[in-house]
Amino acid sequence: LCGPTNPNGGLNGNSTGDIVLSRINGTTGQTTWTQTYNGTDNKRDEVYCMALDPLNNIYIAGSENIQDVVAAYNRSILLQYTATGQVGYSKKGNSTSVINGLFINPLQQLLCVQVLTGQVKLTKYQASSGLGLDSLNYPVNYAIGKADAVCNANADVFFTYSEAHCGANHVEALRFCSRAVCNPNAINDFETSSSPLFYPNPTQGLLHFSETTCPSTLQWISMDGRCETLQPIGRTVSIPYSAKGVYILQYTYQGRLYRQRIVVE
Repeated sequence: LCGPTNPNGGLNGNSTGDIVLSRINGTTGQTTWTQTYNGTDNKRDEVYCMALDPLNNIYIAGSENIQDVVAAYNRSILLQYTATGQVGYSKKGNSTSVINGLFINPLQQLLCVQVLTGQVKLTKYQASSGLGLDSLNYPVNYAIGKADAVCNANADVFFTYSEAHCGANHVEALRFCSRAVCNPNAINDFETSSSPLFYPNPTQGLLHFSETTCPSTLQWISMDGRCETLQPIGRTVSIPYSAKGVYILQYTYQGRLYRQRIVVE
């Protein structure tokens, strides 16, 4: 459970309050642990969305340092807590912003919908580490009022918003295809026919790189988010013992990040 200690602060002009996160035992209803987040300027902090990954890591996001009379102080926050209540990592916006949506896709990537001045931004992180992968910006020409974000089974993110003034008559819906390459100069989400590839695929244990020089470090990622670092020998890499299924091999080659689906037979 997660929420602000002062949810009506914006109505009564009170600019104080923190975010409280509690884990509840689903069987007994007893509180396992509770954590409180207080922003850097000791102002009002609010949470707007939460996500949970298969390892029971918890992700919460919203806005900190909310001062209704000085809106420029508001800035977005993203926090990861482990299953035991420890802070894994935190990220803060460096400008006026708020995070309205958080989703975990099948690759254990964290999709973050952020509203900034004049734009909506979808950022993709590696959920376990907080590593930024890529992002996509969409410009808007007026202040955003009521907003909501949802995600479908294909990990497409939909963001719906209206104008932020009395008598608003404009409503818009955005659809972000999160599996697409958001910044083609920085990352490829999945291999293409011209990408440097590992083969054979499917495999039973050994993989070979298609180029003359193999990446020095590779990440072997299971669908439940577990990650293991692999060290190749020459152009060959031995994958760890894995159950049959689909895995992600992540590697950097010539300054670009690639991910290849590998089937283990």
